[in-house]
Amino acid sequence: MKKFVYSLEAVMNYKQQVLEAVKEEYAKRLEKVAAKNQEIENMKQRQQSLAEAFDEVKHSGAEIERFLMYSELIAKLQREIEYQYKLLAELEEKAEEKKIEVVEAHIDLNKYIRLRERKLQEYKHEVQKDEEAFIEEFVANASSRKILDH
Repeated sequence: MKKFVYSLEAVMNYKQQVLEAVKEEYAKRLEKVAAKNQEIENMKQRQQSLAEAFDEVKHSGAEIERFLMYSELIAKLQREIEYQYKLLAELEEKAEEKKIEVVEAHIDLNKYIRLRERKLQEYKHEVQKDEEAFIEEFVANASSRKILDH
């Protein structure tokens, strides 16, 4: 009997490539989320150090211009942090969309894998039936020859 050939092997390989590509895109999006989180954390630390410096200026007494400068810098940084949080939410949403694509691509590939496994089992069953039929025929022929020889 001929060797097992899965007729949808090329399609299954293509689906595997699609899955790998989508996984890579998802990983890149997760990296962007992590980078944005780090950027926000750095901005928060900068804001904290500005607030501490502002407290020192308050206690030491300084001109009103310095008070206003610190106050404005801290407020501007707070607005920037809020804006970066919005960008982070967008990045997380895009990453979640890509995660859904990964799951869908995985499900799609698994359909072809399960179909291949089922076809392989059917093939093995047919091979076994053919071998059993061959053995039965061989035994029957051997028995016939013995009867004819006697």
